[in-house]
Amino acid sequence: MLKRKCPICFADADDSLPRCPRCGWDFPAASGDVLAAARWLAGRMAEARLVWNSGQGPSFPETAPDEPRTFGLTKVGSGPGADKDKGGPGLRGRDGGPDEGAPDPVSGPPGDGGATGGPPPPRVPPRLTLVGSSGGAKGKAPPAAPAGPGRDMVPVPSGLFIMGAFDQDKEAQSYERPRHGVILSRPFRLGRHPVSQCLFESVMGYNPSVFRGPCRPVENVTWHEAGQFVERLGRLEGGVYRLPTEAEWEYAAKAGAMTPWPFGGRPDELQEHAWFNRNSSNQTKDVGLRRPNPWGFFDMLGNVWEWVSDWYEDYSESTATNPVGPPAGASKVIRGGAWGSAASLCRPTTRNVKNPDERSPLIGFRLAMDGLEEREEPDDDPPF
Repeated sequence: MLKRKCPICFADADDSLPRCPRCGWDFPAASGDVLAAARWLAGRMAEARLVWNSGQGPSFPETAPDEPRTFGLTKVGSGPGADKDKGGPGLRGRDGGPDEGAPDPVSGPPGDGGATGGPPPPRVPPRLTLVGSSGGAKGKAPPAAPAGPGRDMVPVPSGLFIMGAFDQDKEAQSYERPRHGVILSRPFRLGRHPVSQCLFESVMGYNPSVFRGPCRPVENVTWHEAGQFVERLGRLEGGVYRLPTEAEWEYAAKAGAMTPWPFGGRPDELQEHAWFNRNSSNQTKDVGLRRPNPWGFFDMLGNVWEWVSDWYEDYSESTATNPVGPPAGASKVIRGGAWGSAASLCRPTTRNVKNPDERSPLIGFRLAMDGLEEREEPDDDPPF
């Protein structure tokens, strides 16, 4: 059996597979897709330059699936001590108090201060950036062929579902109810993974993330920066990218399930599907390492909260068609939980909010796009 190596995670894969079984990257078509090959080569060259500039040689060591892949680079801003988010609107604890000790976006995470019991973080070396950026500063022209995890789009057919938490869900908060019907009359596409740092930097020319790694999700981005990214990516590729609506995000996260999690109702299974406070080592992880949900989406729960397009508002009992949220508000919605979240927050119905101008190493985003590449015949029965 012929083997090939994935250009994103460098895992060995059978030549007959259409995509990498480890990170989900679509391999170039056997017929010779020139654009796909160019993106593949651009990604390899960028990573090779990164390693070369780091002075550590052109090696790409293999690591265990549950460990972060560093591609031979020094990890920056990934020391212990980053406080865990405890949920509720505004990243607030259940007691109403705000999170404390959030990692500094400039100097990296602070010491544990007795919060986690771990040793203080090591000295933070200078950050390494992709060739084409200027020490993380804005303004450099990005390369013409964006590449990296986060741009592979999964088609999602139109349908109807029940949005919000079950009455029997003991972990649900009041802002997850009342349950109500939602009709999504238009098909759309959603990113298989959260947007990676490699992809973000190839488009924007800088990387704001605290926990560095080409295949880790980009984080520490404001809602406005996420909007600038999707607009610029659309100009580069001739498409119209956007953030998903809150309803689209929950529809894809539930993947037709009628249980608190898309894999069932047992929280002890979450470690196989998400990075959260019990298995994350207080940092983000490379995208695509946990199991996908039944519709093929990775990291919908855990790793990073994800910005959606909606302003926050309380739910209504009325059935909604293609809801987009109120026209204005004070806070934008984030979904899915993060590396510092408890298991109870890493559920498809969990809602949280954040000021659109604020940054956090707990928050990233995922691409969305209207339409389907190939229209499918709708099922006779609704997806739930």
